[in-house]
Amino acid sequence: MAPKTRNGLRTRISYHGVPRDQLTRDHPSFDSLSSAKKEEVRVLSRDYAKFIDKSRIAPEVVDSVVEMAKENGFKKLTEQTTRSRNFYYVNEEGTAFALVKIGDKPISEGVRILYSHTDSPCLQIKPNPLLFEWDPDRKDHQLGVALDALSYGGINPHQWTGQDLELRGWSVINGKRIEVRLPVYSPEVCAHTDKRHSETIEFSDAHRIEKLDVFTGHKNIPSLLKRLKLNSPEDFSRAAFFVVPTNKPKLLEYYVSGYGHDNRSCVYTTVKALLDSNPTHTSIVLGFDKEEVGSFGAGSGEGGLFEEIYDRVLLRTLKDHKKFSPLEFRMFERDLRKKSIAVNADTDVGSNTLEMENGADMWNIAKLGFGVMILASTGSWSRDQISPNLIDRVYSILGKDVFHQSVGEPLSADEHPIESVAYLFANRGYQTVTIGPPVASLHSPSELIHIGDLAATYWAYSKILEAPTHKVKRQ
Repeated sequence: MAPKTRNGLRTRISYHGVPRDQLTRDHPSFDSLSSAKKEEVRVLSRDYAKFIDKSRIAPEVVDSVVEMAKENGFKKLTEQTTRSRNFYYVNEEGTAFALVKIGDKPISEGVRILYSHTDSPCLQIKPNPLLFEWDPDRKDHQLGVALDALSYGGINPHQWTGQDLELRGWSVINGKRIEVRLPVYSPEVCAHTDKRHSETIEFSDAHRIEKLDVFTGHKNIPSLLKRLKLNSPEDFSRAAFFVVPTNKPKLLEYYVSGYGHDNRSCVYTTVKALLDSNPTHTSIVLGFDKEEVGSFGAGSGEGGLFEEIYDRVLLRTLKDHKKFSPLEFRMFERDLRKKSIAVNADTDVGSNTLEMENGADMWNIAKLGFGVMILASTGSWSRDQISPNLIDRVYSILGKDVFHQSVGEPLSADEHPIESVAYLFANRGYQTVTIGPPVASLHSPSELIHIGDLAATYWAYSKILEAPTHKVKRQ
């Protein structure tokens, strides 16, 4: 059969007997959109790339969010602005935030809550980090003063060596907060001299987190302390220094590669959804800190940030709260939670061929380009106990307008489950579910996200914020 011609190029109907259309990688969350919608997606992805490029540690994420909120008329929460219907709040450390829109419906009809986290896996400098070669015979082989680092969140140590990195963070000295940036480097053994592959050494021993030292280029400790604006080595204990990649986000044909999709993609889309939507219910968007290391601390999901915002919202909206007895008020709150929607806006593992070779469950792992992910896993081995009523409610809200995919855990049931902070809101009495975009190469220095999934996530959050009150009827 003669080859066909398409756009001036000769093509074959089949390849080794396989129809050519089966050899095309589909992108349903993008390909099915109209031309106008596709352009909207590309504009969104370009804006998002700028967002993650300037937001690499939690305070920078919060600064970017506050900038977006101010541009949309939000006021900082103070005693003077409590009457504002749209306000924002930032914790004392500047690492967590809350945005609130007061709706027209009474608070008794429930609230809409989207919560994400502002931190991403990286390296963190230890409180006593200074390393310098003391052996005179080896001194000239030392690259200069190094800082001892540890893993912040789950990382593969070998991915962080041989990398151009940057130290970012702040110190608090005599009540003054000082912001710091410093180029650093984490060296690796040369391929020509690396004997680790030929020796009987375990991979985990060859690439240990304890070996993640970052070199500063400074030739002595006083020079480095001056550059970091520290007075003495003990000032490291009153500083929060993180080491992050310096790679720039890149726009591929259907993807955005870059550092920190987990969880900047959800911070960006939850905030943008709130700013662009018109919810009739009171809506709260939260960005917690410390999720990657256990969600402990004042600005974390385990801390009191949500309760502080929740109480302020009640004071702002509940005119007759003083008329309730303590028991009546507790019952009122329980009813309020039942009518509310709380969404854990977070990413999860997105598949690629390497994940399949590594034994991932191909039926329960999310696929890039197939829409926003709804994590519907449940069972005795997971703390994320998902209610079928809530999944049904989410399906009803999204309908056919938003591409979505329901997934379970990508690991087999006998492996340690991947857990999120969703259980924290479940323990508060809210039915909650994780919804967000799948991310390939999750927790790597450069991750990959699909632009169609990013847009689907934004549209999903917008529809959830604007969703009407829902009731379940028993058959």
